[in-house]
Amino acid sequence: MGDPVILTDRGPWYREAVTRAGFRKFTKLLGCVALLVERFFGYLKDRTRAFYNNINPKKTLFTPLVDFLELFMRWYIEWR
Repeated sequence: MGDPVILTDRGPWYREAVTRAGFRKFTKLLGCVALLVERFFGYLKDRTRAFYNNINPKKTLFTPLVDFLELFMRWYIEWR
């Protein structure tokens, strides 16, 4: 399968960070590809933040997580 390729933007600090993490290959994303990746992770952060902010502390510790996973799996199966 080979070594994974780490995708980064143009930040000069990524070379050292990727090397220190034990990876050997990385690719700098340019133009619209980088924007699409940033948009995806921004959306993921927003959705995760909304989930985290809506946790009901009166429920048991794992109940909100189980509820989220059940809902996600239903969505995933429908849209597959």
